Amino acid sequence: MVDYESLDDHQIMERVSQADKDALEALYNGYRTPVYSLAMFMLKQPPLAEEATQDIFLNVWLKASSFNADRGQPRAWIMSAATTR
Repeated sequence: MVDYESLDDHQIMERVSQADKDALEALYNGYRTPVYSLAMFMLKQPPLAEEATQDIFLNVWLKASSFNADRGQPRAWIMSAATTR
């Protein structure tokens, strides 16, 4: 059993890119609030913000292997995905 709280975001993203569902859950738990808040700011409607949040984390799951740690932090990558949705 992996203790995700002891891993940094780069390590968690690496595990997500290896199709680790528990790592995605850890990432979701860490970032769902800021992603949802940004979606609410942009969309102004809770149902749309919730849908956007789910879509963003689905894209994180599908595109995790394209994350390049040399180019930035996972938080920036996730929030960037939120602004371009």
